[in-house]
Amino acid sequence: MTGTEKIHQRVFGADPRGVGAIDDWVMEMTADLGIDRRTAFAGRVCIAELADNVIEHGRPTVNDQIVLTIGAADGALNIEFQDTAPAFDPAAIVGRPPHAEAYEGGRGLMIVKSYADTLEYWHDGRRNNIKITIRPSVRR
Repeated sequence: MTGTEKIHQRVFGADPRGVGAIDDWVMEMTADLGIDRRTAFAGRVCIAELADNVIEHGRPTVNDQIVLTIGAADGALNIEFQDTAPAFDPAAIVGRPPHAEAYEGGRGLMIVKSYADTLEYWHDGRRNNIKITIRPSVRR
């Protein structure tokens, strides 16, 4: 996030009950940031998919967290998603396996990639860090 944008940050527990709370918070914060409805929807979908992946595949414990930071600059929605699950790079998912409809894995990440204008990943030794930018677009 840059120093010129308005941002909001919140820490959530990495548990199934938290996904609804995350979505409610993101909806409220994107409205506060003045993000248009389509861009806000794309951000909510990306965040929900990332949170679901942490909960479903990251085997979180009661102490695991999701740290979510969202900001706006020039109409774009900037998202930083951090979690304490085992290291996993969603940007490394290149495509779907043959007969993808038979596989559950990877579908959510493909959705995230379809909405994100930029997607960056790094692991800092403690957390997965995912940075996404979603720009307003007529294609959504």
